[in-house]
Amino acid sequence: MQIGGVYEQRDAQSLIYILEEPSLLFVEGYNVLKAYEEKGFVKCNHLTRDGKEQLIYDISNYRTLSSLATVFNSEAIKTVFVNLLSVLIEIKNNEFIQYDNIDLNFDNVFVDCNNYQVNIIYLPINIGSYCNDALFFEDKFRHSVRVFFEKNYKVFDEKSLDIRNILTASDFRLEDMRQKL
Repeated sequence: MQIGGVYEQRDAQSLIYILEEPSLLFVEGYNVLKAYEEKGFVKCNHLTRDGKEQLIYDISNYRTLSSLATVFNSEAIKTVFVNLLSVLIEIKNNEFIQYDNIDLNFDNVFVDCNNYQVNIIYLPINIGSYCNDALFFEDKFRHSVRVFFEKNYKVFDEKSLDIRNILTASDFRLEDMRQKL
């Protein structure tokens, strides 16, 4: 997620967003994030260091969805995407979450390999105007799915490609996709 005045640092344990200006922190959004940590958001802590706000996400128990493409079979991929869709539907049904602050890049979508539960990054920042349009949000998801499958096309079997077709069908809403899977 590229946003002016916000810088990302990553290691194996954490994903850190440094906000150049204190006004970039969206406090209400941070409170929503804390309330949803058990419902699909990566656990986040906020601190101020050297006058800059930092949002620190604990990713130590996860792997990125992108990194698992070559490891998972079609059944695991299906389970992960059903779980991801459940998280996205929960988000879509919450009027307090700003879709623009959801990072749908699969390098920042995290999977617990023990149970295939999916956790995503919600970045509570003020970015000016918002587009809380559900159709636009779903199109962003479809785009991420297309990129994921295009990057890893050679490792997927026919069942996985069927999953891709369901997830990228423009006439399916998130709920339809989950039901079809």
